[in-house]
Amino acid sequence: MDFVWALLQHTPIWVYFLFSFLMYKGCRLLKDHWVDLNKIWIFPVVFFVLSIESMATHFGITYTSCAFLSFGLLCGVVLGLLKALRVKHRYEVKVKRIFVPGSVLPMIQILIIFTTKYYFGYMENVHPEMVHDQTFMFEVLGVSGLCTGLFIGPMLKHLYYMRKGSMH
Repeated sequence: MDFVWALLQHTPIWVYFLFSFLMYKGCRLLKDHWVDLNKIWIFPVVFFVLSIESMATHFGITYTSCAFLSFGLLCGVVLGLLKALRVKHRYEVKVKRIFVPGSVLPMIQILIIFTTKYYFGYMENVHPEMVHDQTFMFEVLGVSGLCTGLFIGPMLKHLYYMRKGSMH
């Protein structure tokens, strides 16, 4: 228990604010809601930027790091798209908004991203030599890319149907 307390005490205050904000957003996504087309970019862009920042800061931009992140992104986009295709969304093309049924999946994605970034950050601070380990790099960037892709996949579906003018 001392370990957990020490971990919490050494966590920067901004991390608690970020966690609170993400939980607030995740809870809102549990309920059915309408989303303006302009807002479907927020989570994919934020998490994509965080993935790139994580790669650049911790591993550098190399062929290997880009390949690991790209692999995770591709897997996430495919899985996110497959999941989104199973969900019946409604589109109001004229007012550019999408009806999204409530789901626990975005909350799970947010928790996975937050937890893994926190865990990998902790591991990097405790064992800085791990940054040079290819397996560690693959785990960090693969999970980051996968989770980001899970947000990008549905966004691509929505953009496609809105552009097509579909009421799917």
